[in-house]
Formats: sequence, structure tokens, C-alpha cells
Amino acid sequence: MRPLSACTACRDRRKRCDRPRLGTSCTFCIRRGLECTVEQHPSPAREDGYEPLVSSRGDGAAPISPAALMPDWELCNELVDLYFRYIHVAFHNLFHRPSFEAGVLDGTIPKILVFGIFGLSARFSSHPYFVDIDPQERGRPYAKEAERLLDLHKTCLTTIQACVLLGAIQVVEMDSATESIFYTIACRLAMILDLPNAPAKTQTEQEVNLRVWWSVVATDTWSSTALALPRAIQPRYDIDMPMDERVFLKLSPTEPPVYRQHGPDQSKSLIAQMIKLNGILYDINTFNTKATTEVLQEDRVLDSVAELSAALEAWQSELPADMQYNANNLQYWADLGCGPSFVVLHINFNHASQLLFYRFLHNSLHHPASPVAVDSATFDYAAKCRSHAANLCEIIYASSLHATTTEVQYPLAGHMLVIASTVHLHTLLFGTDDAEIARARARLEHNFQIISRLQRYWPSLQASFSRLRAFHAACMDVDKHEGTDVTFRLDRWMLRFLLDFAKPVDVAERYREGADNPALWLRLGETEGWKGGSTEPGPP
Repeated sequence: MRPLSACTACRDRRKRCDRPRLGTSCTFCIRRGLECTVEQHPSPAREDGYEPLVSSRGDGAAPISPAALMPDWELCNELVDLYFRYIHVAFHNLFHRPSFEAGVLDGTIPKILVFGIFGLSARFSSHPYFVDIDPQERGRPYAKEAERLLDLHKTCLTTIQACVLLGAIQVVEMDSATESIFYTIACRLAMILDLPNAPAKTQTEQEVNLRVWWSVVATDTWSSTALALPRAIQPRYDIDMPMDERVFLKLSPTEPPVYRQHGPDQSKSLIAQMIKLNGILYDINTFNTKATTEVLQEDRVLDSVAELSAALEAWQSELPADMQYNANNLQYWADLGCGPSFVVLHINFNHASQLLFYRFLHNSLHHPASPVAVDSATFDYAAKCRSHAANLCEIIYASSLHATTTEVQYPLAGHMLVIASTVHLHTLLFGTDDAEIARARARLEHNFQIISRLQRYWPSLQASFSRLRAFHAACMDVDKHEGTDVTFRLDRWMLRFLLDFAKPVDVAERYREGADNPALWLRLGETEGWKGGSTEPGPP
């Protein structure tokens, strides 16, 4: 990205025309007291009614935002790039990157969207402007300005996109009530506009409408489940899936829309595969909720698990060859600029799997010869839970080796690592294979390092640390009647632990003893960073 066309003075001397802020005179003219004659076409008024990034007055000097907020071109470019690198691939899929960057360049993108993405991406900036500002604080002024600019009377795509951005900001700030309000508004507006079928002038606009619709559905799936609320929007399976990313990113801005009653198979789209997986995840969460709030016969539980397990296996087996997880495919998608999306897809698959099989960790503690009858499938499912937790960690470890092409740093990854860590803790406490125990300990330490790093950027990761501490404390309580640890039993407390990722959990609701048990820390080992008693953010 670059500034708008040069002014007369800079063009005559064949120098770059740098302006301190969008819509102002250039630096050269300011220093010499010259009238800056920036040659640019006035940004036309937007049809949606939102103010564009650059004023439509066309005099080149109109302020476009509070001076303390609007960054210079260099920082603006960096924040946009950081948004698409770290946020767009994980939270939601709201924009067509080439079109968005072009809109920033010519000043036509609504200010509300620019401030919304800065509210999420500024935490990752290495620009000198932020050197003395805590990463968690950097985006808050931008987020506040975006919220001020929101106009709920404007029923349009921009309002939906802004609400999703603002909802995501509330997620990381641990304000679940406001998060739910923003997401619910986005859902309602998407339904009011019938967004997948809304009129579009170009194929790019048509595809963005489709992707925003499915992003709203996916976001509502996670949010409503975490808050134990009904869905605000229902998936519609008569809607086309998003197209292949490799095609989407190359769409011409003038390509006319394509109208079709039944779209082609979109199995080659990473986003489409994410949508299919998201439907299975919702079914898993619904099953876990029902199984912990109702009395279900064991055979019914096993039948449901077998059905959901088969759905996960079918999803994985039906992935195109270039979407199966391996090192070559990771590099392939990284080279295309879609490495993080590929990583997120497989993280989510393993997370959904560990959620499905988690209940069997507790049951697997009963030996087959004990008076408590345990179906043989229990031990297989418990092994699957451990395997998927290990795979999830290894995928994140591999992605972190390439910071600019595959690394993921979104807060939900921290929550998923917390859940995987409790699975590894189960192996550490109850495993019998020395090699497996050693691997579990190593993963716990590695996960602690990653969550510590993520906590620097995301306030919500404080809750993840709290959860890990709570779980360690819970592991210290032993059921005196059964003689076995009941920490891993999937009850309502555990369900909140697994699903409500933006809040601390109160271990006192379930356990009243075992605040400091030196025996547990002995089992955990005396490696650096895994010692009890510390009051600093770290291992529980």
C-alpha cells in the first residue's frame, strides 16, 4: 500500500509525497509553508451512510478522525497487514483483502471498519509509536472510536461487519454480555438483509456477503454455546458455501456477480471445510450439554458418541488430498498466503475431537476387572482423546516455527491449549507408560510457554491461566468413597470449564479441599516453571 497520488511540488521534484495523516498536507509542503495541491479524486459519499476514511470534500486538508487516533501511512499499513495476518484467519472472515487494502488506499473504506480492525491488530505492532504502550492497551482507543461511530439505524453490510469486529473485541476483553449483544445484532441484520441473497454489483461483493453470513453463523455457534444461550441465527443449508480461497483472492473488482440456484462443490475451499466442521462441533457441544443435564442411558451415550465420531472421521477422510494435515501441505498453503487458515482448520478438528472424547478420561480410570463395568469402547475413546490433544499441540508447535506464514496467535488457541493440557495432566497423573508421561510433561511445559506469550496480547488469556490453576487444584481432591480422582468427570462444572472460555471458573463450586498438595507438584516434576506457590502468572 502507498499514499494517494503526489502533490505538484513532490511530483515536480520526483520525490515520494508523504503525509503525516490521511487527508492532510504532505510533510514537504508543511515544512516549507507551501500550499499542498494533492491531486486526488474526492471520495464519493458511501451508499451505506457511513463516513469514508478520507473526507469527500476533496480539499486534501479535512481531518478524517481525531488527530491522536489516526496513524500515519506507515503504521496504518502495518496495522492492516497485522489484522489480515493474525485476526482475519481465526476470528471471522469478513473482507476481501485486495479490495479492503485498495479501499484504504483510496480512502473509500468506512472509518468504523478501519478503527474496528485497529482495535484488534494494534496489540501486535512493533511500530515505535506503541513502544511505551502495553500491547493490551494499544487497540482500546480505536475500539472506543469504532463503537462511537456505530449506527444501528443503518441496516447494511458495514453495520454487520462492525458488530462482528466489536463483538470480537468484547470477547478478548472478557465482556461476554456486550459480546453477545453485538453478535446478536449482527445475526439479526444478516437475516433481515437475507445476506446470502442480497443484491450485489460484483462477484467480489457477492462472495463477501456469503462469507460474512457464514462467519456470523460460526461466531454465534461459539458464543451461544459458551454462554449457554439459544442460537441467534440458524444455519441454512440451502446457502452456497464460500469459494476456493485461491480463486477468491484473485477476483477482479469489476467481475459481475454469478447467479446460480445450486452452487458447485466447494470442497476445495478451506472456509467451506471450516463451516462443515463447525456444524459437527455444534452437535458435539449440544450432546455434551444434554448428557450433563439429563439422565441418559449408557448405551444411548455410546451410540451418540459413535455417530459423532463417525461424522468427524468422515469429514477428515473426505478432505481433498492437499488439505490433509502434513508438513508438505502446511508449506503449500503457507506459500499461497493461507497458512494460518489451514492451521486453524486442523486445530479446530482436533479440538472438536478432544471435546467429544473427553468424558471417557474419567471412566477409563476404572480397570476392566473392577466391580464398575466399563465398555471396551471407553478405553479406545480415552486413547483418542489423548491422541487428539497431542495432535492439537503439535500442530500449534509446528505453526509457530514460521512466524510470518503459519503462526497463529488468537486467544481461542490459548483456551484449546488449556483443554489439551488437562488431557496431558491426566496422563501425567494416571499414566503407566514412562515415555507417554515424559511426553505429557514436555507438552505441559511447552503449552505453558505459549499461553504465557499469548497472554501478553490478550486479556482473556488471564482467564485461561486461572482455569489451568483451578484444574490443578481440582486434581488434588480425591473421592474417598471410590478411591479414584473424580476431577475429570464430565458434569456441569466441567462443561463450563470446557466451553465458557472467556471467564475464570470457581473451583470452590465443586471442590473444597486440596489448595496446596506437595505430592501433586512432585508428580508434576521440579522443572523450572512448574513449581507450586508462585503468585505470578504461570502454572497453576
